[in-house]
Amino acid sequence: MSLDRRRTLLCFVCDVSAIELPDRLRTLTDKTWSHVDIVQVRGKTLSAGELESAARRWVRRLRDLPTLVIVDDRVDVALAAGADGAHLGRADLAIQRAREVVGEGFILGASTHDREELLEAQKVGADYAGLGAFYPSSTKHDTTQLELRAAGLEDRVPALTIPVLAIGGITAKRIPAVLEVPVVTGVAVGSAIQHATDPARAIRNLSVELRRGAAVCESRT
Repeated sequence: MSLDRRRTLLCFVCDVSAIELPDRLRTLTDKTWSHVDIVQVRGKTLSAGELESAARRWVRRLRDLPTLVIVDDRVDVALAAGADGAHLGRADLAIQRAREVVGEGFILGASTHDREELLEAQKVGADYAGLGAFYPSSTKHDTTQLELRAAGLEDRVPALTIPVLAIGGITAKRIPAVLEVPVVTGVAVGSAIQHATDPARAIRNLSVELRRGAAVCESRT
């Protein structure tokens, strides 16, 4: 399975503190979820078993949709839950080692912070990269805000072929500016959906802004 850099992807990073899916998310319609390309299940406070149960519920909920389920940090939990992949940070299992374990067809995402890390993630086998933080985040307080010039990201990176998702404080209103960054082809959001008064409307607004920006991304491929 692969992700296409020519598509403007929307990833929802869902912070789970319990096994059960919150009703306000679980009851969203299939039509609404079809606008989301990836749900990344993050459970920093859960045990491995609890995280597996939470991920299984997401897998079950989205089974008949094209939406992919990715587990944050834990390749073993992702495999046990039947998820589509795992997202790995610098403190987690190395992408190259993870690829040796899971083989092809299992999606691996990498956290990156500059041009060199993006190219390295691609080189070692990541299917996509999260890049940030673009803005201060209300869900992760230990992040450093990205400085595009210092990170070498003001210009195109022709060798880059994997999707790059901007992360960190992303909202629908910020998507046009984020997509102007040459390497970015999509966004990963958390609070913009999870803490929205109307999550369905939030997803629609994010999707609309991404579609508007699609032409910008396509012109760079």
